[in-house]
Amino acid sequence: MTGASSGIGLECALMLLNQGYKVYALSRHATLCVALNHALCESIDIDVSDSNALKEVFSNISAKEDHCDVLINSAGYGVFGSVEDTPIEEVKKQFSVNFFALCEVVQLCLPLLKNKPYSKIFNLSSIAGRVSMLFLGHYSA
Repeated sequence: MTGASSGIGLECALMLLNQGYKVYALSRHATLCVALNHALCESIDIDVSDSNALKEVFSNISAKEDHCDVLINSAGYGVFGSVEDTPIEEVKKQFSVNFFALCEVVQLCLPLLKNKPYSKIFNLSSIAGRVSMLFLGHYSA
């Protein structure tokens, strides 16, 4: 699962661990995954927008596991600022994490998901697409 160091991602990881699932907790801040100190959890420090790092992580996971029951994509963040003043590079980075990385994680995990009947993918998002928020114009695009 991605975005496992805080918020909904952390809570999902804890819930899965408490139910006996093996969890690979991907996060930019894996050191913050101290709450996930569990024998069934492996915390992995990664920027999910780094395609090469993602490929390496999923190659390593695939070498250890023959299937995946559940994929949870929870990684994401918002760039706070006016549309006029927010540097496009920051917007591109946000899209890279919030959208393109999600797509790549799904693609990389699909071979493991296909090996398990009734496997699930949960892509978490935000209500921001339905409710406007000041200074988060790019976030819900």
